[in-house]
Amino acid sequence: PVKETERAVRALADLAINGWKVSAGAILPLIALLGGSDTVNQHAALALGTLALNDDNRATIASACAIPLLITLLIALLGGSDIVKAYAALALARLARNDDNRAMIASLGGIPPLTALLSGSGEAKEQAARALNAINAPAADQDARRDRKKMKTAHDES
Repeated sequence: PVKETERAVRALADLAINGWKVSAGAILPLIALLGGSDTVNQHAALALGTLALNDDNRATIASACAIPLLITLLIALLGGSDIVKAYAALALARLARNDDNRAMIASLGGIPPLTALLSGSGEAKEQAARALNAINAPAADQDARRDRKKMKTAHDES
């Protein structure tokens, strides 16, 4: 049964990667598979990350409790599979394109394991940096808007 599960989740990941529309009904089984073998985790996280490119899917994935499972996967694998960590971080980076998801990732403790990945190398480090940038994006955008407003006010007053 493990090999069949691995093949099924790999097929869903391939469909998502190749742009096929995967029904929202496929999201719950993918989430349920998180925490399995490295192969299953790898393909489930990749499929979720790919599906999270779509706004509606981001909301569905988050409401189905994938965010805490992806964070748990990062914590559990800090010394484990780099590819699984990379795909879990990728999924979190894409989920963080939604304001509510950004807040959820931060409030559920996603920042420390992502930060820990920055001390590594390769794809996991790169995806962790993307996730942290996405989580921080609103604050950075607000700071930039505030700076532009200050500059405009200073210019208008001169």
